[in-house]
Amino acid sequence: MSHRRQIWISVTTTLLLLVMGFNVFFQIDHTQGRSMAPSLADGQWLVVARPRTLRWFNQPYRYRDIVIVANAAENLNVPKDRLLVKRLVGKPGDLIGVSQTTVYRNAKPISEPYVTYAMDNSQYDYGGVAGGGVMFRNASYVTSTLLKKNQYFILGDNRPVSADSRWFGPIKASQLRGKVVARLGLNDTIGWQHLLGQALRFVPLTLVLLWVAGVYWPDWQQWRQRRK
Repeated sequence: MSHRRQIWISVTTTLLLLVMGFNVFFQIDHTQGRSMAPSLADGQWLVVARPRTLRWFNQPYRYRDIVIVANAAENLNVPKDRLLVKRLVGKPGDLIGVSQTTVYRNAKPISEPYVTYAMDNSQYDYGGVAGGGVMFRNASYVTSTLLKKNQYFILGDNRPVSADSRWFGPIKASQLRGKVVARLGLNDTIGWQHLLGQALRFVPLTLVLLWVAGVYWPDWQQWRQRRK
């Protein structure tokens, strides 16, 4: 084996191991829709820590985390198990209250500086029912949810358009697919950024092909020469 070929194989092997190691701990994905605006734009590419990463590094889910959730609701116009991006506001044991304009945790209003588009549940299709927010026209009305073991309450930052735990209730811990740890400067709705984002997903496959080429291409060329 030539020295140049040895270097090529060593470099591609190292890169492959690094990328595969990254994929064990993290995933790269992008948002669809405006339910997390303005915190996240439609098409925003994200780096997500997988659940195993959070367990291995003893990093629990915390209030205000942006989490990735597998949809289990029947009343959403999206495929089952499609991933949703929301804000975590309630954990097991919490009593979550929702009034016309305010979210309460254990009877105290929570600070939500990330909410720009004000919540008005009297205008929201509460519970997935058209006009379901009519009871919130009474400004003193509050609906309460006591979160059981392994239950979480999630909300979108863009409250007027977000289907979240107001709509489908608490989620189970098994639905959590990780939390956002970084936002990339790429947007899937922009042509070249879409291509670059998709390329990031296929880096491991590309490195595998380069590694295989480095290992077997010279042998294949020699075999072709012998066949002539």
